[in-house]
Amino acid sequence: WNYAGYFKYDLFDKESDKLPYFVGSYLGAKKVFSIGAGFFHHPDALAVNTLEERESVSHFAVDAFYDAPLNENLAINALGAFYNYNFGETEGFSSGGLVPSSGTILHGQVGLLFRKAKLMPYVTYNSQDLDFTSENSNEVGIGLNYFINGHFAKITAEYSTGSTGIVGAESTNIFRIQTHIFL
Repeated sequence: WNYAGYFKYDLFDKESDKLPYFVGSYLGAKKVFSIGAGFFHHPDALAVNTLEERESVSHFAVDAFYDAPLNENLAINALGAFYNYNFGETEGFSSGGLVPSSGTILHGQVGLLFRKAKLMPYVTYNSQDLDFTSENSNEVGIGLNYFINGHFAKITAEYSTGSTGIVGAESTNIFRIQTHIFL
């Protein structure tokens, strides 16, 4: 058996849960402030070295989300999350090159929506301290969302830089463009 749960409390307007994911921005149409916490625990889930030696897997996370109009022309969007992963004492464990790594990840992002222009510039920050790597990873990003037709059609351009990677903190510079079309 494993045990999992997520608890969320909405202050102000209710965050929609009709889809299997949260919208991410209400584009200034609602004032939402949500605080959540979740967990996952699976006793003796991971075989280590031998099939008889087992480790329990436990994860915990907290998050906060704020999305609100500031005035007729501006809206703010912010998300912060903290994740704690615990795969037990997995030293020496390997399964096809995959090594589960205990540690923490911190994520934050904030954007400002210019409602009439349908543009949302934003910044992001990610930091991870995982046992598998000897160095922490830190990454900063800056991006721009263009909401052509709300969430039905949008384009995102983002540049991120910093250090990331599973074998150590490798320096990265990534520029990505993506589109989202919902039919």
